[in-house]
Amino acid sequence: MMLPQTGGCQCGKIRYEITEAPQLVYTCHCKDCQRLTGSAFSLGIVVSENAIHLSGIEPRPLQRMADSGRLKTRLVCPECGFVDLRRSEGWSGPGACGHARRYRLAAADKA
Repeated sequence: MMLPQTGGCQCGKIRYEITEAPQLVYTCHCKDCQRLTGSAFSLGIVVSENAIHLSGIEPRPLQRMADSGRLKTRLVCPECGFVDLRRSEGWSGPGACGHARRYRLAAADKA
């Protein structure tokens, strides 16, 4: 993987740069991800909070309680609604949905 990787929202008002390789690349099949993509799954990566740098306007937090009981926070562009960074309680940085976090933590425990 060539680093850094850059991207942003559709309207261009939020930009991001990823400076470290992902800790995890995953697909998630939870209902939230299916609704978000209109597909059977979503693709995502998990990176440490120090590895992602945002610029431009401030993302807007959208919060909801996951089925697991954890508070899920998505950060989206307030203009176009694009860029989907997620945080949940007990997780140190932007990344995956709650289902993938539980998988990642379980996989890390086995290592």
